[in-house]
Amino acid sequence: MKNTEEQIIELSKKILNNSGFGYDDENQIKCVELSEDSFFGYNKNKNQNIWQISFLWGEEDFGKSRGALLYIDDDKKLPLLLVHSLGQSKITYSLLNDGKTIVSSTNVKFTIEE
Repeated sequence: MKNTEEQIIELSKKILNNSGFGYDDENQIKCVELSEDSFFGYNKNKNQNIWQISFLWGEEDFGKSRGALLYIDDDKKLPLLLVHSLGQSKITYSLLNDGKTIVSSTNVKFTIEE
C-alpha cells in the first residue's frame, strides 16, 4: 500500500463530504486493507490495492446510525464503490476524461482537492 491508514481516512472524509453522503462521527471511521478478490459484485484487478472504509451515517435522517462501507483504490486514490445498509444500495464511481472529476452512479459529480 502506498498510503497510510491516516491518509486514507482523511481522503475518505473528503470523498464523503464532497459527494454529499456524509458520516456521523469521524472518530468512528475505520479502514483496513482489503484481502478479498471480489466484493459486492466488483472484481479487483490483479495487484490492485484496495482499502475498505467502514463508517456510520444517517443519524440525523433516521434517528440512529447505520453502517456503510466505502472502497478506495490505493494507487489512484479514487473511490470505487459505496455500499450502505439502506436497502443494500450500491453507488459506483468513475473518473471523467478530464482526469479530475469523479462521477457517481447517482450522477453526483465532485473533485477531490489535495
